[in-house]
Amino acid sequence: MKFNSFTRRATLMSVVPAVVGMLAFGAIAADKPAASPSEGTALKYAIVKDWQPAPLHPGREWEVSAVTVSADGKRVYATRRSDPPVLEIDAKSGRILHEMATGLLKWPHGIYYDKGFLWLGDESNSEAQWIGTAPPIQSAVDNGRGYQVLRISTFGQPLQEIGTRGKQGKDESHFMAPCGIIVNSKGEVFVADGHGANIGDRVVKFSSDGKFIKSWGKTGTGPGEFNGLHAFAIDDKNRLLVADRGNKRVQIFDMDGKFITDWKYPFGFSGIAILPGNRVVGTTKDKLVIVNGTTGAVLDEIPEVDAEGVATDKEGNIYVAEVLGRRLLKLSTVAAR
Repeated sequence: MKFNSFTRRATLMSVVPAVVGMLAFGAIAADKPAASPSEGTALKYAIVKDWQPAPLHPGREWEVSAVTVSADGKRVYATRRSDPPVLEIDAKSGRILHEMATGLLKWPHGIYYDKGFLWLGDESNSEAQWIGTAPPIQSAVDNGRGYQVLRISTFGQPLQEIGTRGKQGKDESHFMAPCGIIVNSKGEVFVADGHGANIGDRVVKFSSDGKFIKSWGKTGTGPGEFNGLHAFAIDDKNRLLVADRGNKRVQIFDMDGKFITDWKYPFGFSGIAILPGNRVVGTTKDKLVIVNGTTGAVLDEIPEVDAEGVATDKEGNIYVAEVLGRRLLKLSTVAAR
């Protein structure tokens, strides 16, 4: 995120609510040639009208940093930078059902649903406020929180902590700036420890009970090196896709951290998620980008969405979390409307 993005979004805040309803976005000039239909094709998406958990004119307390969806697609969970920081939302109506985790997260930056539990990243970015974002949540500051990955129940009960509470570091028991989290089919937990350049820049892998397995990466531009890695996805080939935002690429690894390939772009993805039909969606500071899941070729772009977190369901719905826009949006295919 950059300061000029905040300025642009602040200008748009007065006009976006009036047009945010059923906006069907078409394809825009792609950065790469579109793939053939057999490789994955674009679908037209629209923002779902009246699906609006956040108020029309939200304050900084409605910075929505991350989003995830339950396996059955019925519940959406999101993190915001105010108490209570974790929201449970009805996926159909957009109605907030439950608010939870007061005092647990200092500066939430990641969330992932797995087998009835929520994994949370608490990045505690001390340099965040210069771009106009919310300060750390005071209740968590008072509790000595920060620099951890937590597992909680969907009712907000804390169950597990990885990392040392309130302490930064770059080893088996400390994080520098944990943000993206994902869990594979074996229950192994991957953490993107590197929000921002030169702040960690590594993937850290743990067992389901929080035991350190391995880490890989360092600051750089080569294979297996990162510049502000930010989020993960796991595709149907059981590959780990890493949004290497500062290097403007997606790096792809096997589950043991072996580099496979990368997809390079003129923009960096903050969030990344798998869509049905061999497609991948990524978030940037001013648009969503849908790419082919085999080649990485750009299939479509959806403008005027300034999102960080992104999640999808089996029906192909897209949920995006806007930090500076202070919105949580749902997009569905035009055909599904």
